[in-house]
Formats: sequence, structure tokens, C-alpha cells
Amino acid sequence: MCLLAAWGQGPQTTDVARIEGSVALLVALTLVLRRVVPCRGRGDPEFCRARPGTYVVGRGFAWTEGTSARLYERLRGPPVNPLRATDDRGDPRLHGLGRERSLSLTYAQRSGNTLVLGAPGSGKTFWIGSLIEQDIACGQCVLVLDPKGDRELERKMRGGAQRHGRPYVYFHLGHPAHSCRFDALSEANRTSELASRIVRLLPASDGSSPFVAFSWMVLEAIGEGLRLQGEPITLATLHRHVLERGRTLAASMLEERVRQRGPFPQLHVSRGRARSSQENQEAWFASLVAAYRRDRCTEPTIDKILAVAEHDLGHYGKMVATLLPLLGGLTSGELRGLLSPEEGSDPRPIWNIDLLCRPGTVAYIGLDTLADPFVGQAVGSLFLGELAALAARRYAHGQDADPVQVYVDEAGETAGTALIQLLNKGRGGGFHLTLCLQTLSDLAARLGGEAPARVVVGNTTQLVVFRVRDGFTQRFCSEQFGREDVPVARVARTISRGRDSQGHGHRSGSHSRSVGAERRERIPPDLLGTLPTGHFIASLAGGRLVKARTLSTPPT
Repeated sequence: MCLLAAWGQGPQTTDVARIEGSVALLVALTLVLRRVVPCRGRGDPEFCRARPGTYVVGRGFAWTEGTSARLYERLRGPPVNPLRATDDRGDPRLHGLGRERSLSLTYAQRSGNTLVLGAPGSGKTFWIGSLIEQDIACGQCVLVLDPKGDRELERKMRGGAQRHGRPYVYFHLGHPAHSCRFDALSEANRTSELASRIVRLLPASDGSSPFVAFSWMVLEAIGEGLRLQGEPITLATLHRHVLERGRTLAASMLEERVRQRGPFPQLHVSRGRARSSQENQEAWFASLVAAYRRDRCTEPTIDKILAVAEHDLGHYGKMVATLLPLLGGLTSGELRGLLSPEEGSDPRPIWNIDLLCRPGTVAYIGLDTLADPFVGQAVGSLFLGELAALAARRYAHGQDADPVQVYVDEAGETAGTALIQLLNKGRGGGFHLTLCLQTLSDLAARLGGEAPARVVVGNTTQLVVFRVRDGFTQRFCSEQFGREDVPVARVARTISRGRDSQGHGHRSGSHSRSVGAERRERIPPDLLGTLPTGHFIASLAGGRLVKARTLSTPPT
């Protein structure tokens, strides 16, 4: 206001003062505009407030039909100095093929699943960090599964949540004292669903293995018995009862049945004596079973748990040989309190998947797979299974599909049945996944072949490729980017020499030049290995192909 008053003094203000006032006014207006309308070029997530539902993905140009022709024309030119091609600028022939501008996506365009590929240090984690910041600013629910524990990514999420007043949830296997508690099984509607969630974590979890099928039977029987007895179902209680074949649970259920139907004279051992030795415990259990069967009025739940409790001990141990290490790893040490929480035992709040997926919640889940890959991969798959179960409930009960942005870094660590189900069925439940991989070979190795890896890729709608070195990944990405007709010049020269009938020598020659079209890759595979750090080529929604870079340089 003072500047405006000084400007309006007219002849009383000197020219110098007027110039100084105008400069100061411009500076002040610039600062105000920067606060009100943040600059897209800075990648500030506050831009979402100016245009809700719009995401800035980078700065670059659209790859049109003529772009490939210009690229191949450059490739036919003089070779690039190899020293220049390997510096931070990458292959210079990839730059300047189009006019750069800010590239953005609407929420509808980004609602599908996204696959991000890139070698370590190429900028993919930095890029998804910018998307996460914009999701937080827009009030989206954000869940990040980070196997390696990226401190910069976690710091960015925590700062964004604090800046915008969003609830922040921190769960890290490497820092259990600072982590929240998570009840992974509290939202299971049926015991069969509960058993299915756990056996998904086992090898060959498609159900074809007899070991997996037997483990499912044991978990379902024990889970139903615990629910009938009114006991909490946690990973710790399941582990305890699986270890003892459910015999304690079966005895408790049989005792209650005896009390309900009256005493039986066939009970040869009292309960007090049964606790004195292992032999008396077995005798007490056998008396309860005999009394139950003599009554000739069976109950399905008791029959299930008895089938487990009376199973041959040696055969039982072999059939649960993969289940017991899994449950033991998830309930060992401080993990017991994190994944099998008990009310009143710890002041920290207990979260479940429904609470994590509320609008505005920001959750960072560190898996610490570098230190403990077995447990870290199992916990990551467990979280994905919980998300798949929530998507199923939203479908079944018609719940409002509040959008949930799920980011899975190093997705090859946690890929499995739950991830595939989320990819191909989760969109209707409001789940949008962004997967980060170094190579497709990582995914193939985890899932057991190229075919299941292509199933995962086939369920993504957007492909973002940073610098990749793996030849298989380069060829696959080039294939996804498509092919087009590229002008090709053909030059033909012929020279002939000979003698006529009189022995005189002669020469003749011809030169022809023609321009045709040849079907080639829009982007040659080997060029994907020469992208600079922070640069990427993306096939966005609707098949739109762009070459872009992050709005700021990723840290090295």
C-alpha cells in the first residue's frame, strides 16, 4: 500500500524514486504470486491447490510421428564421441527432439496402475517422491512399501504430512521401538479368508502344493476354533496352536462340550492330575475325545480341530515344515508386539488396514529386506494381501471406493499372488498401484518365469522407463513403445567395364537414389541405456509417448 501511495504522488515524486518504487512493487507482486500460484517448473505439490486433481510428472515433449524420423536421421550421422556419451548428459542425440514444456496428468488419466523401470541411481525413487508429495497435498491416501528403507523418501513423506496436516503412520521392521503396531488379521470376515491370507506367503501359494493345502486346512481349523472360543486371532496365537497341533485348543473345546452335556463316567483322569505329567495329559485328552465320540452328536468345528490334533506327529511335522518358519519369523522378538498387538500392553495405537486406507492418511512401511529378506518379504506380501482383502470387501459390500495410492518400491521383493490380484481387480476398489523395478528379470525370478512377469506388466496402464542396462528389459520396453514407418534413403551405384567385339575397352556406371519407408522401433532398445539421470521415456494413459525429465536433478 505504501508503494502504491508513493506511485500516486505524481509530480511530487522524482523519476528515480518512481523507478525504485516500481521495481520494489514488481518484486513484491512476484513474491505474492509465488505464494498464491506456485510455479510448475519447481514441481511444488502446492500446485494441486490451484488445479485440483492435476499432477505434474515432469518437463519434456510429446513423441510424435516425426520425432522418430528425426532421431533416426541423427543416428545415421557421425558417431558420438564415446566419452561424451557416457557423461551425465547421456547420449546427446536424444535431446532437443522436441520443444519442452510442463507435462501433467489429470486424476482420471493417472487412475490406472503404473510400472516404473530404472537402474539404481537413475532417478525413479526421486520421481515417485514428487508424485507422493502431490498426492499428500491433494488429500489422497498414500501407502508406501519400501523394502530398502530410503531415508530421503521417508523424510519427504513425513514433512509433506506435517505440512498439510495429514495423519502420518510409520512402520519399520528395522526400528520396532519407533514403529506403530499393526493387526494384520483383525479384519478377516471368515476363517477361510484368514487362512488364505497367510498361505499366500508360502512358496507355491497357488494351492497346487499339498503342503500349502494342508497348511490352509490347519490354519482354517485353528482359526475357527479360536473364534468359537472367543479368543483373539493373531499371528502369535496361530503360531502357538500350530506348534502343538491345536491340542490345547481341542481340549478346551471338548471340556466345554462336556460341561454343556453333563459329566461322563468314562473320564478316567481328573483335570488336576492331567496337568502333572505329559502322560496324564495325553490320557486326559484321550478320555475327552472318547466321551465326545460316544455322545454321537458331533460338531463340525470340533471335528476339524480333532482332525488336526490327532494327525500323525511325524507326518504333521513334514506337512507344516514351510508354515512354521513363516509364523515363527513373523512372531519372533519385537515383531511379536508389532504384528500381534494386545490391548493395554503398549501405549502405542493399533492400526489395521481399514484405518490405514482412510482418506488423507500417509503411511510409510519399511521392510528392511537388506538385513532380513525372509521376514521383510513376508511382511510386504502380508500388507499387499490385506489390501487385496479390503478391495474384496469393498466389492462385496458396495463400500465407497475412497482412492488409495499404493507405491511399491523394488516390487520384485514382494511380488506374488496378492500383488497380481490387486493389479487386475483393485481399480474398482479405489486402489492405484505404482510399481518400481530395476529390471524385468527381477520380477521373472521372483514369480518363476517370464510369463507371470508379463502378467504383472500387462495389468499396468502406464510405463515409465529411466535408464536401464538389462538387454531383456530394453527390448521389452522398446516393444511396448511400438513401431512406426521411418523414412529411409537408399543409394545404389553400379560400375561395369568390358571390351567390345574389336577389343576396345569401355566403362559404364549408374547412380540412383530413392527414399522409402521402413518399419522400425520408435525408440531403439540400446538408447534406453544412455538416458541421463532423471530423464525418462513414458507411455502414458491413452498411449501418449513422451520423453521428459524430473523437475529437479536427483541427488547422486
